[in-house]
Amino acid sequence: MIKNLIDEIDSYAQEISEDKNLPESTATVQQNVAKFSQIYKPQLQNDIEAIQNFVQQYETVKPDLNYWLSAWKTGDLSAPSEIRAILNQLSTTLKNVIQTNDQVFSSISDYRNSILEEQQILNGNANKLNSQLATLKNRLKSKNSERARIIRRQRILTFTLGPFGRLSGQLGNLIVRKKTVEKDIRDLTRQSNGLSTQVFQTNRALQVIQQLSSVINTLVNSLQNLVNSLTFTDEYMEQTIQSLQSANEANIQVVVEAYLNTIEEQITLFSQS
Repeated sequence: MIKNLIDEIDSYAQEISEDKNLPESTATVQQNVAKFSQIYKPQLQNDIEAIQNFVQQYETVKPDLNYWLSAWKTGDLSAPSEIRAILNQLSTTLKNVIQTNDQVFSSISDYRNSILEEQQILNGNANKLNSQLATLKNRLKSKNSERARIIRRQRILTFTLGPFGRLSGQLGNLIVRKKTVEKDIRDLTRQSNGLSTQVFQTNRALQVIQQLSSVINTLVNSLQNLVNSLTFTDEYMEQTIQSLQSANEANIQVVVEAYLNTIEEQITLFSQS
């Protein structure tokens, strides 16, 4: 049901927009995602409420429709005008519902497109961070290899030069170089750890926004089906009203009854959306 999709989207949107651990580069993404709860959720809720009100209106007058249809079959010539009056009222309400629904459908479709753009931005950020992390790890690996070579060289010189090895300028240079390399390793490790956290957070946000995008797409498809169902109902109602203007024609009762049954089926269909 559409209501369940709205709640699911709202949950994903809040998870992204309220995450304080995301990199600053995702700030605009968070702001746009947050718009669902602020703007689009209320629109959807109003749309659903309008549809439910129409369904309730129909359920209220359905016994009257059935009564006048039966009366018509038994010869009550006032029945067609009574049925037409009821359908005119329903049609007026339905047209307002359709207008609201069309606006919401257009709005949510635009939002879906913006979320797809944000998904691309997050994906670009994730790729950039992953590339930076890979570069850092390669530099860290290189520094660790250099440190290992320095240690091996120190051992060789110490063994070769014996007790006087500490006085060797070459060995002294190795010690200084080793300290420099170890500082580089500490710095690169710190940077790598920090970037790893950013990568994890960004990838997590990307995963959530992909899920969000998927559910929004399902919602848009559901709204499209709802638009179609509402439009079909309106068309059948208009055709019924037109048929009632020719109430004296042969078999017109059968035609009107068939239209009324189809209208009921359509209303039942979109009332379950």
